Amino acid sequence: TTTNKGIWISGNTNVNASGDINLQGMTSNSTYAGADAIRISGNSSSVQVNMTAGGNISMVAVNEGTEIGTTVVADFANIKAESGDFNLNISGVKGSPFNNVSISADNILMNGNIIGNEVVLMTNTVLTAKKDIKTNLTSATHKAFGFGGNGAMTAGQDILFVTKTSAPSVEAITINGTSSNRINITAVKEISITANNHGNTSGAGIGIDGANIEARNGNFTINNNGSKGITWANLDLTANEVNFVSNSTSS
Repeated sequence: TTTNKGIWISGNTNVNASGDINLQGMTSNSTYAGADAIRISGNSSSVQVNMTAGGNISMVAVNEGTEIGTTVVADFANIKAESGDFNLNISGVKGSPFNNVSISADNILMNGNIIGNEVVLMTNTVLTAKKDIKTNLTSATHKAFGFGGNGAMTAGQDILFVTKTSAPSVEAITINGTSSNRINITAVKEISITANNHGNTSGAGIGIDGANIEARNGNFTINNNGSKGITWANLDLTANEVNFVSNSTSS
């Protein structure tokens, strides 16, 4: 526990473990702007942090402060759990941005409850799971999960997103590519996206733009409950069945 950064791994650093890697950081972030519970920072495509575990990789972080900071922030990093899961568990006031990061594991599991800003934002990030990719993310006033830039997701089984927000003006989950750089999301089985309001009737919402989504041997399902609806554009979608359910009080 600290008022400044909790754990900082930077530069051209290699962290290797035959078993598990467990990172636990907590900051009150009360006096230092830029205080992060866990920071992993390379600085370019040629200077990266490489983290490899034979088993699981776990990141548990709490940021309880009011100054600028994060729970977990990662830039230019390769994170690999060779025979285990990647687990992200965050809570407190500040969320977790990932930029130019590659994560691979048996399962990729992200859980978070953040009250002050977005929970997890991933830009130019690639997720590869032998089995499942799952999120359970809640933000009181901001977006719960954002995925954009030059990113991609691949799962050997299912991709299951569960997101919640109470903010009436933002969507709980967004997936945004561009016309020239579409995001590819592929699961061998099911893809499911659930967006709910958090504690009231406002919030929820799902926005997808510039993506190729494929559930190769399963269904694609969206469930949305709140004031925000479902919007999608520039989307190529392939699945056995496509199911959209939206209980929305607005657009």
